[in-house]
Amino acid sequence: MANLKSVSKFLQEYGTPSAIIAGAFVLSLSVMTSANIVVKNFNPSDAAVRGAVQNAQQAGSQAANTPSAPSGPINVTPRVSAMAQGSASAKVTITEFSDFQCPFCEQFFSGSYKQLKAKYVDTGKVRMVFRHLPLASIHPYAQKAAEAAECAGNQGKFWQYHDLLFESAKTSSTALAVDSLKTYAKKLGLNQNQFNTCLDSGATAAVINQDKTDAAKAGISGTPTFVINGQKIVGAQSMAAFENIIEQELKK
Repeated sequence: MANLKSVSKFLQEYGTPSAIIAGAFVLSLSVMTSANIVVKNFNPSDAAVRGAVQNAQQAGSQAANTPSAPSGPINVTPRVSAMAQGSASAKVTITEFSDFQCPFCEQFFSGSYKQLKAKYVDTGKVRMVFRHLPLASIHPYAQKAAEAAECAGNQGKFWQYHDLLFESAKTSSTALAVDSLKTYAKKLGLNQNQFNTCLDSGATAAVINQDKTDAAKAGISGTPTFVINGQKIVGAQSMAAFENIIEQELKK
């Protein structure tokens, strides 16, 4: 056991207890934020610790939302049953790997997605394919939400359900719980019994797992990730980032 002299020497060399604790929290939080773990319900009384927590969380959030530069080419194994919108003969195909509980996926949905759909998908220039990559280790509702979307797709309303999931996910922590998923099906006028049976039985889990396998084979591990005619970009990127690649592909 350390004696009083050794403790005193440690404090002289490395600082006050507050600074030591703050440093420890910065170190632990840097590891936690790198894994997209959110620290909740923590209310330290020490101002130094509280400041360290806030700074670490802000840095982690900024790093997680920094999109990567385009790279490629990359090949993604197609899934015939994957939900898609836009012309099948479009010159450009965007394959999106997404997670309904991912905040950056929701950010893309609320921003660039709607612009892309209006300018390119609805005009027949781009075909958009949705693939699932639920990060279940940090997003506990993502897997069942993905299965629910596919169940809705079995009744012809995947994209309506897709929109409703992203719009609802930011409202509360339980917006993607199973009871809520069933409520959305009712709201869209789906056959409730058919939907509930599909969701409860895990009937669509296999296609979700196939998407995860295909993502791993292509070296895709984060969401959202997009593959545009073989070129990969990662993150909730601006409309301009997509336009640059799309316009180049359309000219070929």
